[in-house]
Amino acid sequence: MRNSFFTRNPTLKNFEPRIGFAWDPFHNGKTAIRGGIGLFDELPGAYITALYNATTAPFLGTYGTVGPPGSASPLQGTFPYGIPAQLPAVKPTNVVWAYTDANIRRNYITQWNFSVQRQLAANTTFTAAYAGAHGVHNPFLTEGGNSVQPVDVGNPIPGVGYYWPLQWSNSLSSAQQQAALYNPFIQICRCTFWEGSSSYNSLQLKFDQRLYHGLQVGASFTWSKSIDDSSGSAAADTFFNEWNALPTYDMRLVRGLSSYDIPRNLVINGLYTAPTLKSLGTIGERVLGGWQLGIIATVQDGYPLMPSMGMETPDMLGEIIQTLNPPNVVPGCTIVNPGNIAHYLNGACFSMVPQTPTNTPYCDTVRAASMGFPGFCPNIRGNLARNTILGPGLADMDFSMVKNNYIRRISESFNVQFRVELFNALNRANFAQPTLNANTGGGAMEAIFNSGTPNSQFGQIVATQTPNRQIQLALKLVW
Repeated sequence: MRNSFFTRNPTLKNFEPRIGFAWDPFHNGKTAIRGGIGLFDELPGAYITALYNATTAPFLGTYGTVGPPGSASPLQGTFPYGIPAQLPAVKPTNVVWAYTDANIRRNYITQWNFSVQRQLAANTTFTAAYAGAHGVHNPFLTEGGNSVQPVDVGNPIPGVGYYWPLQWSNSLSSAQQQAALYNPFIQICRCTFWEGSSSYNSLQLKFDQRLYHGLQVGASFTWSKSIDDSSGSAAADTFFNEWNALPTYDMRLVRGLSSYDIPRNLVINGLYTAPTLKSLGTIGERVLGGWQLGIIATVQDGYPLMPSMGMETPDMLGEIIQTLNPPNVVPGCTIVNPGNIAHYLNGACFSMVPQTPTNTPYCDTVRAASMGFPGFCPNIRGNLARNTILGPGLADMDFSMVKNNYIRRISESFNVQFRVELFNALNRANFAQPTLNANTGGGAMEAIFNSGTPNSQFGQIVATQTPNRQIQLALKLVW
C-alpha cells in the first residue's frame, strides 16, 4: 500500500554544500574580493502540481446540462438525486486531463558569484561582479503532451528536421484523428515532467555615492543571459510571452532565452538636497532653501518574442493538438522594424519550409499545391529557434521636486512639504510587445495561418509598457 503519489522522495538526503570567502588584498579596508558557490534544492512544492491537478477530469469538465433551453425542465422531485441519470455520458476523450511524472527527480540549482569592490573616495564605491546559476530537473509544463508525434522522434533527418506523415489530420475522420494521438484514450493532457534545465550568467556593475555635499547617486548595470527549456513552473504560460504548449518530443527544440530574460538593464537614481542660503536672510531660507530634486532613469532591452504559424484548428503540421510550430526564417531578411507599431515584426521574413531536393521525399507537395503555395512543405517544422527575437526596449525617467517649509513656531520638525512628481517625465512612448494569445493560434504573433495565408496583423503593437506622462501635485504635513 502506498501513502504517496510519487514513487520516491528525492529530498530525504539532500546534500547542499556551500562555501564563500572575503579577502582584503591590500589590508587597508578599501578593496574587498568576495566569492562563493553553493547548491540549493528547489523542493517540489504543491504550487507546481496544484493548478493542473485541480483543473482536470473529473474535477473539471463540462458533463452536460439538464433543462431549458436544451431540454425540458426536470420533473418535480428529481432534483438533486435524479439529475445525474439525465446527464449525457461523457467519454474520457471529451475532457481535459493532467499528468504528473510520478518518478520525481531531484531539482536543484548551483549558484556562484565573484565580485571586486573598491572604495574610490570616502563616500564612493564601485563594484564589479560575475554571478551565475545552473538548474537541473526543473519542472517542464506543457499542454501539448498528447499531440501526434513527428516521424523519427529523437532523430531528425539532416537538412529536413522533423516532419509529420503526409496524411494530414484535416483529411481524417474524428475517430482517425483520435487514434493518431500519442495516447488515443484521452484528449488534451496538461503534463508535468522533471526534465527541464536552466542557466544564468551575468556581469553586474554598481556605482554608489552616499550623501556628499547634498548629493547621493546610485547606478547599476547588468549584462546577462538566462536560458531554459520552459520558464513557467506553475503553468505552461506563466509569462505573457510564453506558449502554453511546447513540444516534448525533443527538448533541444525549446531551449532558448528565458521568457523573462532582459539582456541589458541600466538603472540610475540620484537625489540632491540644495543648500540653504542663510546669508540671504529670510529669502534665502524660506524661498531658496529646502529644495530636493530626485531622478530615477531606467534603460533596458526588451523581452524575447516567439512567432508561430499554422496553429489554428486544424493545425498546419498535423499534430491535431497543436504545439509551438515555428515558421522558417528567410535568409538575409531584417526581422525587426523598430518604431513600427503596425508591423514591429516583418512578416516577409517568415515562411513555410521551402521545398528542396533534400526534403522533397518528406514534403506534402499535394497539400501545398491545394493550399495555393506550391514549392513549400506545410508538414515540416520551421527552423526559427525559441525566443531568439527581442521585443521593444524601455527607456523611462521619473523626476521629483520637493520643497520643504519648516515652521519653527509650531515645532522644530513641523514641515509643510510641497511635492511635484513626474512619471515618464519625457513622455516617451515605450511600446509593449505584440500580443501573444496562445489559446487562439497566436494572435499577432502568428505569422502564417493554417491556410498558408500571411497574417496581416502579424507583429502589431496595440499597447505601451508605461502610461503617458503623469504629473502629481501633493501637499504633505510632517511633524
